[in-house]
Amino acid sequence: MAPRFPLIPVPGPPQPADKWDWIGDKFGTYAIQMSFVHNCIIRSINNMHTYAPFVQPNTPQAASFVAYILLVIQFIREHREGEEEVIIPFLQTKFDVQETVEAQSAFAKSIDAFEGHLKKVQNNEEGYDEKRVLDLVETFGDVLVDHLNHMVRSIPHHAYLHSDC
Repeated sequence: MAPRFPLIPVPGPPQPADKWDWIGDKFGTYAIQMSFVHNCIIRSINNMHTYAPFVQPNTPQAASFVAYILLVIQFIREHREGEEEVIIPFLQTKFDVQETVEAQSAFAKSIDAFEGHLKKVQNNEEGYDEKRVLDLVETFGDVLVDHLNHMVRSIPHHAYLHSDC
């Protein structure tokens, strides 16, 4: 069965690998590294989607699964904050990244709502509900995955258009 959210193809060098300047092409190399990190996020979201139906409520398994999802959310948040504090300000000096900024905020509220629900489950204020987990993943999954794909594709593209990067 194919995963719910497709992984990002790892970008290849813009020319034959034996002629590519792996050290000098910072943006091409960064796009490859970014695809690895973004695929970790997508794999984690796919794990939520795949395993949520098999988790039994009110069990140690449910508590562990909720803790796992909260760690993934923390990773997504810290990754996003790093991009907003370091990567995006640098890129804004080179080219327009408004679309990226808007995409980041498009999924943030849904992830915050998901996190809020999971913290209530973790604190025994609400019970684990697989349907609710899946529904909440669906509120941000496609938007987040599209954004992650866009970042990998757009950074080297802009860099090559603006050779002064």
